Order: sequence, then structure tokens, then C-alpha cells
Amino acid sequence: MILLDEAQDADPVLLEVLRHQSAQLVVVGDPHQAIYGWRGARDALAGWRGATLPLTRSWRFGPEIAEAANAVLTRMGAPYPLVGDGPGSPPHGPAAYIARTTLGPLGEAVRVMERHTPVALLGGAEPVAGLLEAAHTIQGGRVPRHPDPALFEDWADLQAAAETPAGAEYRPLVDYIQQQRDRVPKVVRQLRTETVEPSGAEVVLTTCHKTKGREWSTVTCAGDFRWPRYADHREEAHLLYVALTRARHVLHADAARRAIERGRPLRELPPRSHKPKA
Repeated sequence: MILLDEAQDADPVLLEVLRHQSAQLVVVGDPHQAIYGWRGARDALAGWRGATLPLTRSWRFGPEIAEAANAVLTRMGAPYPLVGDGPGSPPHGPAAYIARTTLGPLGEAVRVMERHTPVALLGGAEPVAGLLEAAHTIQGGRVPRHPDPALFEDWADLQAAAETPAGAEYRPLVDYIQQQRDRVPKVVRQLRTETVEPSGAEVVLTTCHKTKGREWSTVTCAGDFRWPRYADHREEAHLLYVALTRARHVLHADAARRAIERGRPLRELPPRSHKPKA
């Protein structure tokens, strides 16, 4: 027997190999946690021809957190609600702050470090520190070493990109540089020298993509999650669902809840109009 877990984010090459095996194949996953389509992952559960058994009961959290997750599932048209039968013991261990984007935890990291609370960034602090340093370099009229911001000609080019849908991920970076320009070198230095390993942290800061398979007693969702309008962008809703379901005891997600409440059921993209050339 071959058991494939996390099948909603399966690698297409691996799937092709598995299809040619003679052993019984069992795939397990949650299609509403599929968040890696941008790198070519494929949902092995879609169009599955064998018997399907729903697993709807979670022992990670209780009914209150399940209710928040079900608000997402309902608007995505999920066939089964999630049932929370998890622990009722008091919260313990580090708290997590989960953001949608790499720069989402930046403001929270600064606030936590100012309180001298041991803080960790999953994946290390360098991705955030390096991006912040590079943007500060661009604003100073110099060429950064970081390969990502180096694509922009100057600060005005980066600002303009941040105002477009494709470059919206740079908006928190641009806003922070404009508001805290003089503090940036100190913040970069703090990120590199004052953050700790997750095992020694009281607060863990992370993006949603790094949280798969993880859980924390207390979770706070950042305010940068958004609800998509169209079915083609459903992974935005999946990110929100994943973030909400990382908590075991306590969930702080007021901004996320408002995004869900304002959200509507996903609809198909409108057809493009093709006008003949003159």
C-alpha cells in the first residue's frame, strides 16, 4: 500500500510515478489547504476515481475555532462542515503571529522586540531584514545587493509597483520605509542580532506558507489576509483557512473575520472581450 499525505499539494511528477505502481494507493489531504498552486502543485484529490471518505473531525481545536474555519468553508462551497473536538486545557507554549506575506510580520516583530520578548521568525530573520535593507538602499539612491528590489530602477519605480495589483506585496515595505526611514538600520540590526530560534521564543512570527503541519496554542492572524472575488484566486481563501486552523486554544483574528464577513461566494472570472484590430 502507498499512502500519500498532503495530497492537495502533490507534485505532478510524483503523481505520475504513483499512477504506474501496482500497490493500492491511498491519498489523504484537504483541498481547502491547497496553497502551492503557484509553484505547480496539483490537487491529487480532484477527480479522484476511487472511494472517497470524508474526515471532518479535528482534535486540534474546539468548536469556536472550527466556527471561524467554517465561515471560510461555507463561502467556498465546501460539502462538509468542520467539527472541532479538540482540547479544552489552558493555553501554553509560544504564541504565533501568522501573516499572508513575507513582510507582514515586520511591524509585529518590531513591537515584540521593543518589549524585549524573545521572538523568532520561522525560516530565519534574514528574508525580512535583507528585503528591508535593500529597499532602504534604493530609497537612498544606491543599488541594492538583494536580487528582488534590484529589479526596480529607483525608489519611484518601486513605489509605483507597490500601487499595482501585481506589486501589492511591496506596499507594506514601501509604507514602512516612508514612515520609519531613520529607524530602518536599527531595525535591520535588531532582526539579525536579537531574534532567537523558535524553540526559545515566546512569540513566533511566520508567513502562512511556512505553517503547514504546525500548530500553536495561541494564534494571531495579521491584517494582510484578503478575500478573493473569483474562483481562479481561491488560494487566497485557502491561505486564510490554513492560518485560522493553526490554533489549538486561542484565536485572535478580528481582521480576518471581517474579511470573511465582507467576502462573497467565489464566482468565475468574467470572459475577456477580444476586439478586432483596426
